[in-house]
Amino acid sequence: QIQGTINGLGERCGNANLISLIPSLVLKKSLTSKFEIKINKDKIKTITEYSRLLDEILNRKSDRRSAYVGPSAFAHKGGLHVSAVSKDPKTYEHIDPSLVGNVRNIIISDQAGKSNIMSRLEKYGIKIDKNDPKVQSLLNEVKDREFVGYSYDGADASFELLARRIMGEIPRYISIKQYDVSVKK
Repeated sequence: QIQGTINGLGERCGNANLISLIPSLVLKKSLTSKFEIKINKDKIKTITEYSRLLDEILNRKSDRRSAYVGPSAFAHKGGLHVSAVSKDPKTYEHIDPSLVGNVRNIIISDQAGKSNIMSRLEKYGIKIDKNDPKVQSLLNEVKDREFVGYSYDGADASFELLARRIMGEIPRYISIKQYDVSVKK
């Protein structure tokens, strides 16, 4: 018998977080071969949903780093890291995120490389050769913008618009040549 909590909430401090424990017990062969676990493997796919639902009911933010169910549990940021994950997810992911109802998230940031850009473009249905100069232009633009304060970590729509503009899919409707700001008190 295991006593535990959900998302660390419960009347006993120090009890195991079942949200982190259950997937390990059900999905890790080293444990399933040693113990009789009567949890339906198919139901584990809803564990992320349940964890986030509880946090939503309690009006609190989910722990980004929570094992299995956190938004950052399967997030990848660095260029080489993303390159490895795109070639073989097992290099950085011990399970398929969909087994627990989570998703892989490739982050666009100043640490991004071509692999990050290509992964995100693929997600948007933009087909382009990885050696196309537009890919490098987009990467350079992201890095330049991040340097001056922009952030694309959680701004998927903004990145998609930027990507589509650089790929030539969105025309420039307006071009500001000069402007003047006057502030009076």
